Amino acid sequence: MFRIMRVTFILVCCLVFYASASTYSQNTRFTLNYQNATILELIQDIESQSKFVFLYQISDLNLNKKVNADFKNAKIEEILDVALKGEGLPADCKFAGAMIGSGLRSPKMKNENI
Repeated sequence: MFRIMRVTFILVCCLVFYASASTYSQNTRFTLNYQNATILELIQDIESQSKFVFLYQISDLNLNKKVNADFKNAKIEEILDVALKGEGLPADCKFAGAMIGSGLRSPKMKNENI
């Protein structure tokens, strides 16, 4: 009986944390204007204005690609769709972070390997 209660408690906690994080990514909006800015600048701006943390593989992402876009009250998914257009990468936003491509690298980590 105790074991079933413990497993149920853990599952309920996981569901609550997932729902809370999912709501954050759906409700967070950005107003950003970029003219000839790089993807790296866009990532750094979003990280400084939110709880999002970007993880990516340097070989999967062209950080010097220029972005020209005006975002008004846009969701993170909309911004990443525009910024990553033509890169051939999916942008998945999960929990309070964002993962681009298949790797694990953050701009804050510079050249350190994980």
